[in-house]
Amino acid sequence: MRSFSFFLSIVLLFTSLSLAGEPMLFRFDDSHSFVGFNVKYLKLVQAEGRFNFVRGAFLVDTSDVTKSSFTAIIKTESVNTANEGRDEDLRGEDFFDVQKYPTIIFQSKKIEKQGTGYLLTGLFTMHGVTKEITMPMTHLGTTVDQRGTIRVGFESKSSLSRSAFGVSGSAMTVDDEVFFTITALTARQSLDSIRPMSFGGKKAIAAVMNETINSKGVKDAIEQYKSLKADTTYDASANQLGMLIMRLADKGKAKDAIEVAKLGVEIFPNDTQQYFRLGYAYQQDGNKDLAKENYKKALELDVFNASAMEMWRWVE
Repeated sequence: MRSFSFFLSIVLLFTSLSLAGEPMLFRFDDSHSFVGFNVKYLKLVQAEGRFNFVRGAFLVDTSDVTKSSFTAIIKTESVNTANEGRDEDLRGEDFFDVQKYPTIIFQSKKIEKQGTGYLLTGLFTMHGVTKEITMPMTHLGTTVDQRGTIRVGFESKSSLSRSAFGVSGSAMTVDDEVFFTITALTARQSLDSIRPMSFGGKKAIAAVMNETINSKGVKDAIEQYKSLKADTTYDASANQLGMLIMRLADKGKAKDAIEVAKLGVEIFPNDTQQYFRLGYAYQQDGNKDLAKENYKKALELDVFNASAMEMWRWVE
């Protein structure tokens, strides 16, 4: 129902899931989220394009929804107008200068109700220039899919002056005002249970470890992982450890989550998400300094880790 408030729908959904009052992190579903743009060419026709690589995170504060926040990170090199020659021009120094400025970043500062929608005000950084902008946001729906994943869709449409950000190439033929649309499907996986089998048909090592933690303790679970990870009948992937870490952290077992996350960093030392999850576990345990330290490490490994950037802001 369109008139049904975006944040109210989330709060009611969280209440039904016994999650109300906790900050909830939603990540962009990469395959269903994008940023599109269009600009007038020769004052006659619209030239359209999109960025194929966008990462984002939405942190919903269910105790005070006005304190919710949003981060989106665009990889400038991923610009796509269905014309390779034009795309190369856009990647060059006259436009995005992707070698020098690999990202475009938006981070919200406040979210306000306006009519049936919302206004996002935040800092927009492009081409080395940061300015405050305000853009409307429309709720597209909130649902829980068959796997128990909470999904929220939203869309934001606005425009900006490209020259205000130092992007001034082809000023005689390409308009200064660029219209853009952010379309995002965000997701948060249900942590109420861990499936015994992974999607690849293998046994989920996260489910086995979770049972061991409950019956014997986290140290035994870690040794269990080390002994089973070479067994090809088990899915011992980084995602399995991540699922377990987030479940433990959100279920009041932050110290156990920290130990499993340390294992993740040991086994997958170059995986940005392992450091993000270790930071998240420390944050849930109340250790802000170690949380920030690990979020920083996650961003050093991957500047597009929007979850780490968003949670770092929350800790600050």
